[in-house]
Amino acid sequence: MQFYNYRWARTRGVDSDLLFSDTPSCMKIELFARIAVNLMKKQRMFTHLSDTFLRHMSTKMKLKSYTPGEYLAMKGDIGTEMFLILHGKVSVKKFGADHKEVVEHLVPGNSYGTVFLIKRMSFPESVIAENYVDILTLSKDDFVEIGSFYPEVMSKLLKRAVHLYGY
Repeated sequence: MQFYNYRWARTRGVDSDLLFSDTPSCMKIELFARIAVNLMKKQRMFTHLSDTFLRHMSTKMKLKSYTPGEYLAMKGDIGTEMFLILHGKVSVKKFGADHKEVVEHLVPGNSYGTVFLIKRMSFPESVIAENYVDILTLSKDDFVEIGSFYPEVMSKLLKRAVHLYGY
C-alpha cells in the first residue's frame, strides 16, 4: 500500500507511458531530453557524446519506481540495462560468504550498469533501493538500435568502453 501512496504522491495518478503515447515525437524527445541529457553527460561513458545522440537515447529510456528494500538487480542476474538515478538512494552491495559489504551509495545523478550496454554479463553486486527510488533505464537492445543510426559514434563508444572498463 505504501508503494501506491508513494506513486500517487509522485504522479497524481498520471501514467507517463499513456500520457505520452499520442505525443508528437519531437515534443517527446524534448521532454525526455530535458530530464535525461544533462544527467547522461555527467556519466564517464557519455561525456563526449553529441546532444543529438543523447537526445535519441533519452527517447528510449523508461521510468521505473522501486520501494525501500526492493532489489533493482541481484548479484548473478544478467545485466541488460543501465540505471540512471532520478530520485532516492540506492545501495550497491557485494555479498560475501559471511557478511554484507556496502560497496557504494548512488544518489540522483549517478548511474549503474553502463557497461551492460556494451557487454552482456552478470551483475557483480546487488543493487537495492534504500528508500523510494525513481530511475530511468536504457536497455542494451534499445542502445544497439540507436547505435545503428550512428555507426561512427558506436565505434568511438566501444573504444571508450575498452579504455574505461577493459572490455
